Amino acid sequence: MLHLKIDDYSPVDLDSALGLFVAMINELNFLPRGSTLGRRAFEVFSGAFFESYDVRLKGMIEIYLAFEEGELVGISLLHHLLDVSSAEFIVYVKPSQRKKGIGFSLVQNIVDRAGETGLTDLFSFVAPGARTSKSVLEKAGFKAQELKMVRTLLTTQSNIHTNETSE
Repeated sequence: MLHLKIDDYSPVDLDSALGLFVAMINELNFLPRGSTLGRRAFEVFSGAFFESYDVRLKGMIEIYLAFEEGELVGISLLHHLLDVSSAEFIVYVKPSQRKKGIGFSLVQNIVDRAGETGLTDLFSFVAPGARTSKSVLEKAGFKAQELKMVRTLLTTQSNIHTNETSE
């Protein structure tokens, strides 16, 4: 049974969170066109680990950490774009912790947070060959558009969970 806890990032978790972020970028480098996505992830999200925590509270980049029995097992980052209605996100789960629903839980947390803040569109890039990532995003209601997985959010809070399935 999964005992997953998803928390907001705290600078106390810098070393372990940054370690997962680097592992994600390293893993992307082994996928077709993954090095391009890895560079993009680094450029968009890496500064968030070192910005003051107040900048994250203003909502530009949000970081969430997934813990199972006290161990950091996954990370998700949400980047609010300047048009204020859409955001890009990434999710990474430790290889040893995959296929347990952690990635889906992190994606659903992003969808919930995005809906709460009034975002209408979410997207995430998926490297060719990353079938599990694509499958998790499809399960959460995203549709493929080339390398991008997109989802338009419903405007009422009560409708946000319509794509959830039990695990």
